[in-house]
Amino acid sequence: MTVGILGTFLLLVVALLGRWSRSTRLTVDGSTELTRTPLAAEDPARAKMLVTGLVVLLVWMVGADFWLPLPLAFLNTTSAQVTAFCIEHLHQSRPVPGEYILIIEGSSVTTRGVDGAALERSLRRAGIPVTVIQLSLSGANHLERLQLLQNFADSLSSSDWKRLRESRLILGHEVQALYDRDPLLNYGNNPFTPTTLAYSNPDNLPTLLNWITGRYDLRELWNRRSELQLIATQFLYNALRISYLQLWDTANRAAPCAGFQPHPKRADFRPAGLLPIDFPPDPILSGRQAYPRVTRWNAIRDAAFRSIFKGAVRSELFFSLPGWLPYEFNYDNWWSNAHPTQLFFNGNRPQIRTRLREPRLWNDPGHLANSGAEIYTEELAQFLKGHWPGQPG
Repeated sequence: MTVGILGTFLLLVVALLGRWSRSTRLTVDGSTELTRTPLAAEDPARAKMLVTGLVVLLVWMVGADFWLPLPLAFLNTTSAQVTAFCIEHLHQSRPVPGEYILIIEGSSVTTRGVDGAALERSLRRAGIPVTVIQLSLSGANHLERLQLLQNFADSLSSSDWKRLRESRLILGHEVQALYDRDPLLNYGNNPFTPTTLAYSNPDNLPTLLNWITGRYDLRELWNRRSELQLIATQFLYNALRISYLQLWDTANRAAPCAGFQPHPKRADFRPAGLLPIDFPPDPILSGRQAYPRVTRWNAIRDAAFRSIFKGAVRSELFFSLPGWLPYEFNYDNWWSNAHPTQLFFNGNRPQIRTRLREPRLWNDPGHLANSGAEIYTEELAQFLKGHWPGQPG
């Protein structure tokens, strides 16, 4: 919390100093030149006003963090609705000796492709006492997923935490080429909406900075400066609690919403043929586009997700879903070879793609329709029955 407040305050200081220390003036010939605005000893009154303003803002942000908690402004976002459903499901499933709890996180491919309830029923019929918690959201980048996992953890009671620690907690991570290569993917899609502001939480700023510095070099950061400016603005918007004052009177308690949201086949999805079983391998990607380089931040991300559960995670599962795009197909195969010790369900294996060749099983090139999700979930269940982690210690 403290780091988040100070980080957002630092962003504000930098922005204000940049505006106060530089200005332009019109010259005689009509051109403009950059001039320095007097500060400190040159203009003590202005400097004093600046310092006073910054101190007031800092006091406001610290006080607001205690008296105006951000979650109260975002009680009815989709993230809050999924959290409410998962907490309700956890309470409805009775704990049993030797219990497993499988938490699945992901984006729209998981939301439309993995039926957590069906997966739970299939595994239980096979004698595996598991409760499946599906924390997935359409369009969710990794920062929103971080917030979703945190919302779930924050909603757990002391008895819930006791149950998690006594069970064997398995954290399931979605593997997806476009999200894995870009921690900022989709961030600018819905600026200043409750959806985006809900995860532009100052407490998440240190984690986001860690991801960004682990992924991009200075040249790449410069090329994405407009996104970084939007990030800074929205984090300050929350740090100053403008969002809280704007939304507090419209917030309602979340209506539970499942992490699995199946979609029918889209009428305008008409591929020329069946889903290809495979694609030619990509040329070897090197330099800035090399898979190891664009995914080097993933280990930091996964560690951040694990840390939310305070050491309760016993093991991890990684899974991907099939699609019609060659890049994603080749990425999954690279991932499988690059992480031989990880438990990985490759959704682009020939056996799965063969069962999903018919266009009627697809919503669009990247998402399964509800009938395709049934098949994929069956395959995932079969894989887990044969590769289930060891018994609780």
